[in-house]
Parts: sequence; C-alpha cells; structure tokens
Amino acid sequence: LKLWEDKILKDNSLKKSTDLDNQKSVRKDSKFKSWIKSKVLRENRVTKIAFIFNRLGFYTVLATIFLVPLAFSNQTFDILELPKQALLGVLVVLSFFLWLAKSVLSAQFKFKKSSLNIAVVVFLISSAISTVGSTSPVTSFLGFYARGNDSFLVIILLTLFFFVAVNSIESQNDLKKMAGTFLFSIGLVIFHAFFQVLGIFVLPFEITKSKVFNTAGSINVLAAILAIALLFSVALIINSKIKSKISVGILGTLSFILLLGLNINYIWYGLMAGLIAMVAVTIASKKEIDYKLLAIPAFVLLISFVMLSSTSFGLKIPKGAQLNRTTAKSIVTSTITGKLLFGSGPETFIFDYAKFRPRDVNEKLTESLRFDKAHNEYFQMTATRGLLGLFVYLLLFVVLIVLAGTYVLKTEDAFGKSLAVGILSSSVFLAVHSYYYFNNTTLIFIIFVLLSLTAGLKSLEKEAANKVSVNTLEAKAFSVILLLFALFGVIGVTYTGSRAYAADAVYKNGIGKSSSAKTIKSAKNDFDKAVKLNPYREPYYLNVARANLILANQEGAKKKNERNEGIIRNKVAVAIASGQAAINLNPVNVANWASMAVIYRNVGLYASNALPWIEKSYVKAVELEPNNAYLHNSLGQVYLTTKEYDKAIAMFDKAIELKKDLADSHFNLGLVHIQKQDYAKAKQYFNKVLKFKPGSKDTKKVLEDIKKLENGTAVLQKSGEILDGRPPAGKQGIQGKK
Repeated sequence: LKLWEDKILKDNSLKKSTDLDNQKSVRKDSKFKSWIKSKVLRENRVTKIAFIFNRLGFYTVLATIFLVPLAFSNQTFDILELPKQALLGVLVVLSFFLWLAKSVLSAQFKFKKSSLNIAVVVFLISSAISTVGSTSPVTSFLGFYARGNDSFLVIILLTLFFFVAVNSIESQNDLKKMAGTFLFSIGLVIFHAFFQVLGIFVLPFEITKSKVFNTAGSINVLAAILAIALLFSVALIINSKIKSKISVGILGTLSFILLLGLNINYIWYGLMAGLIAMVAVTIASKKEIDYKLLAIPAFVLLISFVMLSSTSFGLKIPKGAQLNRTTAKSIVTSTITGKLLFGSGPETFIFDYAKFRPRDVNEKLTESLRFDKAHNEYFQMTATRGLLGLFVYLLLFVVLIVLAGTYVLKTEDAFGKSLAVGILSSSVFLAVHSYYYFNNTTLIFIIFVLLSLTAGLKSLEKEAANKVSVNTLEAKAFSVILLLFALFGVIGVTYTGSRAYAADAVYKNGIGKSSSAKTIKSAKNDFDKAVKLNPYREPYYLNVARANLILANQEGAKKKNERNEGIIRNKVAVAIASGQAAINLNPVNVANWASMAVIYRNVGLYASNALPWIEKSYVKAVELEPNNAYLHNSLGQVYLTTKEYDKAIAMFDKAIELKKDLADSHFNLGLVHIQKQDYAKAKQYFNKVLKFKPGSKDTKKVLEDIKKLENGTAVLQKSGEILDGRPPAGKQGIQGKK
C-alpha cells in the first residue's frame, strides 16, 4: 500500500491537469486504497479464524488421546468398550471437521507425506474387503456386542484420527504436547490401578469396587500398558535432557512395581524384547554413551529374565479369560480353509468358534463358553481378516519400527530421539504381545497413537506435504460442500453415539429389573426402549422376547375366569417376533437360534403347533455348532416328545459321543427305551446316570417304576406316563415286559 501510495503521489506531481481532474483522480485512488485495505482486513480475519479452527482441531486430538484410555461408564451394561468407542467417534469426527474447516478457510488442503499413510490406508482397505465378504456383515461393520474394537467402523475412526493427528502437528512443541498427553493419560490409568489392586477403591461406583477393575480393560491389558509406560519412561531418562525426569521416573517405578505384582509371564518376554531393541538402537545412535544410564534398562532386563521362572510370585488377581493356543490354532486353521485371503470377517470369531470348536472342548471347564476372541491378535487377524489382514497388521509394526529406528540413528535432537526410542521399544513390545494376547479398544488406539507420533516426528524432520490449493470457484464450491458433509457427519455421529449409549443404559436398567417378577413389566418397557434407540443389537431383542414370555406366563397362571387370553396371545406374538428379529439381524449366531428354540418351547404352553418350530430352531443351532453336546441333547428331547424314537436315540448318542459324562443324555436314552419297552437297556442307562449323579432322586424313582412295570404292578400309558396299579379288566394299557 505504501509503494502504491508513493506511485500515486509521484504520478500526480508529474501530471499537469486541471484541479477538477486532480480531485477525481485522488477520489479514485482513495476508493481503491479503501478496497485494498478492506480486502486485507478480511483476509486477516479469515486467517485468524482458520488458525483458531486449526488449534481447536489440535486440542480435540489431545482430548481424544487423553480421554479414550480413561473412559468408562457405570450407566451402561457394556462399561468399557462402548463408552470408549462412542467417545472416540464423536471426538474424531469433530477434529476432522475442524481440520477441514481450517483447510477450507485457508483455501489450501495440506497432507503430510509418510510411509505410514500407505500402511494405514492398506489396513483400512483390507478391513473393508473382509467386511464386504463377511459371514455377518452387520457384526463386522458395527462390532460384536461388548467388543467392537476390530469392527470396520472403529478402523474408519482410527484412520481418521491418524490423519487428523498427523496433519495437526505443526511444531516440535505440538509433538511434545501430544506425547505428554499420552503419557499423562496412561499414567492416570496406572495410578488408579495401583490403588485398585491394593483394595483402595477411590471411585464411588459399585462396578469399580473390584481389584480387577481398571479403565484400560482386563488385567492382561493393564499389564501391557504398564510395560509401555515403563519403556517410555526408561527411553526418556536415558536419551533426553528433559526437566521432568523425576515425574517420568515415578511413572516408570510405579509401572515396574505393578508389573512385578501382577507377574503375567508372557509380558516379560515382550518387555525384554523392547528393552533389547532400546539398548541396541541407543548404542548405535550415540557417539558418547553414558553407561551409568544404560544400567537402568539392563537392571529391568535382568529382573524380567528372573521373573520368567518366578511363576508363584505376585498378587493373586484373576487374569482375563483366554482361549488356549492349541484350540485357537485348530479353529483358525479350519476357518481360513476356503477363506485364506480375507477370513470370515472382522468381529466374527465367535461364530468361527461355534462352527469349528474341537470335541475335546466338551471335557473342559470352559465348555459352556463361546469365545469371541482367539488366543492372540495374530490368530484373530488370520481368522477374521485372512492372510492379507495378518500381513497388513504386521506391516504396521514393521514400518513403525523401521521409521522410528532410522529417525533415532539420524537425528541430533535429544527429545525427538528419546521419543523415537520409546516408540520403537513399545512397538517391539506390542508386536511380541500380539503373539500372546489380543487387543481391545485401548490397545488398538495406543497403536494408532504411536503411528501418529512417528509420522509427526518424520514430518518435522523434513517438511514433505502434498498441497492442494482451492482458488477456482468450482474448487471452493466443492470444499464448502465437503465441509457441510463433515458438519452433518459430526451431528450424525454424535446423535447415533448418544442413542447407542442411551440404549445400553436403559438395557442395563432392564436387566436389573428383570430378576424380579414384580418389576418384569418395567423391565420389558426398558428393553423396548433399548430396541427403539439401537435396533442393531441382538441381546436387546432376545430380552424383549424373554420379558414378554414371563408376562404371558404370569397371565396364564391366573384362574381361568381372571385370565385374559388376548394378553397371552399378544405377548407370545411379540416374543416370537423379537426372537425372529434377532435371527434376521444375525442368522449365523447360534445363540439366536438356541434362544428361538427356548421361545417356542415356552410358546408350546399356549399353542399346539410349536414343536415343528422348536425342531427347526434346534436343527439350525446344531448346524451352526455341531460339536455342542447340549444342543444335540435338546434336539433329541424334541424327537422324544414327538415319539420319533430312532431320531431321538441318534441325537442322544451323538451328545454322549461328544461328552461322555452328559448325564441328561443317558437319562433321556433311558426314557426312550422305556417307551420302546426295552426295560433292561433302560436300566443300564439310568444306572450310568447314578454314576455321574449318585444322589439323583429322579433317576432312583424311574428305576423303581421300571421294577413295577416288570412286576406288572404299574402300567405304561400311551402318553408315556407310568401309573401304579394293574390295568382294569377289558382295558388295554401297555404292559411291561422283560
């Protein structure tokens, strides 16, 4: 503006025009200057707003890093995974909107280049392919109830988080804030867990009053976070000149003490691998080495080695339930036959377990459980995402370790080096940990935080970014439309997440009320609300069915003149419709079919045509879980009721083949042979029942009845009942025979 003003003055001084012409010229120049000034002011205002959006986006990323490991809810039935995923969704979409708004206002989209970008995008694509070809697409997209960390939806959110986090880092100070927030968050998790294991319950909620409770997940997940905190603490102490070495030292010490107390064997293997990587890269990157500081990782390494053989040492705190390696390997091998590349679909391992679980599971204490996770994350990835998914998951670690390692070897920056060493050693630990245990929402989120920190480090080392300018009218229009879509995304995700949260909260209330006959009606209303708020959760529908059947039974128990048949019919119809809705939502879930069979068995109290539907439900359940002895026994009972004795014998024999000590099947075979009037064989089965259940009064009573039938002092009716007394003259009962 000054140059322009000088030019005008010079031109005016040279011009020899009339006073009128000079006045017009000055007026024109004055208007032009005003326009220039207003334009500059507008641009400055837009730049300031863009800067504000940029900082808001960055601090939203920090809030996400801080809150996700700490999030839990005492209001919902799913106390950990759902609250974390709902919070992740809202904060990630909000931070993406703010980043997008900044880009639109600054008329420039800037994407930082990194090898990790490719690895993360390939991971997302492989998840998408597996979801499309999944045995249960709804489960793969939304996640299995009370899990969900492997769902495609969560992977989308984590990918968005990675890109926004990386592109929000503009200086080393930003990187320090991000790393500090991460360590502070897991530090609070550890600090709280320390009091929990000592039996000091700081939080006032009933669900937190347990030594095993922590905000990260199971005790196994807590141990993994302790190892990561310890590795970062040691890395910062030996490689950095930071002023906060005391607080970092406290975090490391507390983590180490808790690790000793929990003493989970496989954690020591991962910790040792991380420490070896740390010492190796530190020695390789330094010209002058302070061996006194290296004594710290050497000491931790020595203790870790000793703890491998000290299995009896530590606090007796229950660990998380885990499928054994041999069984998991067998199921994974069977699952990927024919699905080698893409697996059965994210979050579908529970269905793989039902279909392919080996027979020897029936002899174990965990026979009644259906595991929704494989033994470890590598098995989980292989079964649900195939070899491609496993390869891409390993690729994340490889790229992470290589980039962090090369950064350590090249940089002279003390903070950057210490952070990279912490990332490298933690990545090595997590790679080993994935061989022994599976991820939950907290652990997979930590992996993506490490990815973001590494990409941020590399971007500061050498400015490399793709810039897309938005100058044309068409480009500006498109960017505004994109921004509007992002705004609707924020509103939509917040609304959907809130409804999912509210649904689980009322579902929990319903579960609490459903244990009492007096409050079952109120429980039924809660279950109805849960279904309306979130119609994509099978347990909600199944509990609607259960509550309606209880109400139907309550009405049916009334005296005939007080009973309302219309209410019974309505409740029965709603129960059937709700059970069918669960099946429609997920037809490969054996639990849905088994529940449907139970619904129809209850319906049989009020309808005569329920048996074919009971049979159909159990046949499908047996098809989905062929090695479940109890399902074969239940189907056999249906055939016993319909007097299809050969089919019943086949089912009971199969159940006993799968589980030799299944007393119910031996008992039912005894009943079949009574109906076939083969009393000698019937006694053999009932005597076997007494071996398994010596105090069984029912079995002893039936053996007494068989003696009466043999002696002719009792009669076997066509209905299958055994009545005392000889048949009256001229009446033909079914006589007992030896």
